Amino acid sequence: MEAVYIALGSNLHQPKIQLDTAVKFIQRLPRSKFIAVSPYYCTDPVGPVGQKAYLNAVVRIESRLPPLELLYRMQRQENRQLRKRGVHWGPRTIDLDLLLYGQRIIRHRDLEVPHYAMTFRDFVLMPLLDVAPKSLIIPGYGRLDKLASDRSLGQD
Repeated sequence: MEAVYIALGSNLHQPKIQLDTAVKFIQRLPRSKFIAVSPYYCTDPVGPVGQKAYLNAVVRIESRLPPLELLYRMQRQENRQLRKRGVHWGPRTIDLDLLLYGQRIIRHRDLEVPHYAMTFRDFVLMPLLDVAPKSLIIPGYGRLDKLASDRSLGQD
């Protein structure tokens, strides 16, 4: 089993219900064990102006699912939750991103792990700090606590 971290985000159609539904899906994944979900964070949107605020969270699981199989299962769940992929960084019912899969570095046409933007997005780092060891190494980037400290999380 490998430690896996999945980011969740929603700003459409009752975002809390959308995140709750996605968490239940993750809890039922085969060959996986649910470990924790972070608190839900209300965050400003990234992307086109005029969007509603997002709810974001990170889930930690342990899994034996191959990374691509996990990704495709997550995408099917996004479809079940009526995710539309029209506007880049646009509003969405649910967004599920595979952030980390153990210490693997994955470069595939469908999947990049560690997630390419995770280390400069506070709405990912804050909830990740809630469910991961502070000493977690993000392959190619460094320790989670150092990355978070460098971004001065929680300070205005």
